[in-house]
Amino acid sequence: MVQNQNFMRVEEVAQELGISKSHAYKVIHKLNEELKEKGYLTISGRVNRNFFMEKFCYCNACTDFNPPTPCGVGLAPA
Repeated sequence: MVQNQNFMRVEEVAQELGISKSHAYKVIHKLNEELKEKGYLTISGRVNRNFFMEKFCYCNACTDFNPPTPCGVGLAPA
């Protein structure tokens, strides 16, 4: 069976954020509620990887909030 890498499971969210699995479920629920409001279908206990990365500012889509991130957004030029 091939796993769909477009979605993150609770274990991966917990590890990525350094939080407990029970808190990760709450994070996933909140993100999925936001996606539902935008008209997207969601899967309970999983979250779209791209949406997660965007919301937690791990990509170039982060423009409103500009802290230092792994992708370098917000870092001052050397």
